[in-house]
Amino acid sequence: MKAIEIINILKREYSDGFSGYIGFRKPTDDESYNIGDQCRNSYDWDYEYDLSSYNTENPIELDGTCATGTYIEDDEDAESIITEMMESNFNTYAGNEQIVVFGQSAEYGADENEVIIKNATVIAIIK
Repeated sequence: MKAIEIINILKREYSDGFSGYIGFRKPTDDESYNIGDQCRNSYDWDYEYDLSSYNTENPIELDGTCATGTYIEDDEDAESIITEMMESNFNTYAGNEQIVVFGQSAEYGADENEVIIKNATVIAIIK
């Protein structure tokens, strides 16, 4: 999938123009999504044990879904921004499937290019 295809999806979904947070994410082994699904919230990282707190005795749920992403608007920079985020995610996280998520609000996470998107909706699946 190319960045322009993702932009076209956003333009169809948001006919008045889009602005918000886009993210690319490799689903965990126990996640399965379809286009239009809202992603479950992610969990904070347990740095002591170097794993998701989801897998610990004290899971800490975040207020959104973690992804490699950033804020974008319907403008001439959207294609290059999406291309950069997509390449960053594919170079960092191996996997047969990546999902593209979008939401209106987010906060930035601890990792480079990490966003925690509130009410993240799956807009595309890249296999």
